Amino acid sequence: MRFPWLLVVAAILSSFVTGAGAEGYCPFALPLDPAAGSLRAQGPSAMRVGPGGDIYVASPLKGAIMRFSPTGALVRTTVLSGSADPGARPTIVDFVCGPGDELSVLQVAPRGVSLLGIDLDCSGGQAPPPDPCPGSIIRVRSDGTTCCLARIPSKRGVPRLLDRIESDGQGNLFVHDGFDNGILRFDRSGRMFDCGVFEGFPELALDRTGGFYGALVDAPTPSAAVTVWRVDLASRERKSLAKLKLASPVTFVSILGADSKGQLYVEVAHGPNEQPTGRAVWVVTPGGAVVSQLPVPERPWEFRMSRPRAVIPAGGVLTARVKDGRVLVEPHL
Repeated sequence: MRFPWLLVVAAILSSFVTGAGAEGYCPFALPLDPAAGSLRAQGPSAMRVGPGGDIYVASPLKGAIMRFSPTGALVRTTVLSGSADPGARPTIVDFVCGPGDELSVLQVAPRGVSLLGIDLDCSGGQAPPPDPCPGSIIRVRSDGTTCCLARIPSKRGVPRLLDRIESDGQGNLFVHDGFDNGILRFDRSGRMFDCGVFEGFPELALDRTGGFYGALVDAPTPSAAVTVWRVDLASRERKSLAKLKLASPVTFVSILGADSKGQLYVEVAHGPNEQPTGRAVWVVTPGGAVVSQLPVPERPWEFRMSRPRAVIPAGGVLTARVKDGRVLVEPHL
């Protein structure tokens, strides 16, 4: 071959354009409506990066999920609720990307409002139950159409605090109930199975082998170390994966998720007197080795967001934050 370097250049350009490589991501501002109110009202509730590299951002005000290219171009907006009143529509808490850029969206009902008014085009013709449901999982297909995959009832009359959803890559969905630290599993058809309560792990980050990860600050607190644990859902056995040591006491820890290589991304802030002076995302291999630390800015407290950061499958993290009156999405590679 006379010009092999042309193939190398073409491969690099292709990766950049399609977003397959982490280097293809650029900062961009989310579209906002100045007449819609404050940033707190308009701020996104969750953000994810799909297997194909596109960025998905949930907009509670619009009851929709916006899809962007890695360079920030708006690809599509999918509206999940037909209600014109933002106070009467379900709230998008979290979502997860599946194969073919399919989405599974976790919604919770606003106070005193049932989710049963959602178009249930995949309910099999069954009549909805008479009692309101505190939550539901909505499936967004690759063509933008939606259906209700499952309704999540209350637990023996006790309200649930549904805050996270994850997938194991095999078609199973897992929802975290922050009220009692329980985990619910849903199969591809939407059937629900109670996996029980897992004490001490306030977050949920799944792998593809039937387990999840939890990060805990070492006791006694305050402590300058965090242990990352892996817990098997079936046996409930807990094993230490990695130890993260900081220069000062830990003030915040959150597991963001894993990339396509299985590397885990753990956000940790630390500082004296519960005042964070340093913040970074630690990258941990499946074997427990710490390979890098990505400096990241403060979390956007201007609006409540379950996922202000998203792991890029090819490696790296995206952050949504407020700057100069705008909501910016920035890569940290």
